[in-house]
Amino acid sequence: MTVDEAIKQFKERLGIPDYKTQIPEYYEAMELAVEVLEKQVPKEPITYNGTNRADCPVCREAVRGIKNPFGSYCSGCGQKLDWKEVTE
Repeated sequence: MTVDEAIKQFKERLGIPDYKTQIPEYYEAMELAVEVLEKQVPKEPITYNGTNRADCPVCREAVRGIKNPFGSYCSGCGQKLDWKEVTE
């Protein structure tokens, strides 16, 4: 199973109204699982033409410069970053 498939499965279960009212701890755990898994799906940083600046696409915190990306994750929210398109 891929991360995307797992997210889809959890979101389908979150759509069942009885889970939230009858098993609130389970529902809350599924919400947290989706939040954490979604951060593992790489997202391209927001870049600005003519600058070396890049921001996280989720929390908008500045991430390292485009020419010297530091790490694969945002230090603010933990979102996995995809620098491939930015550095090519």
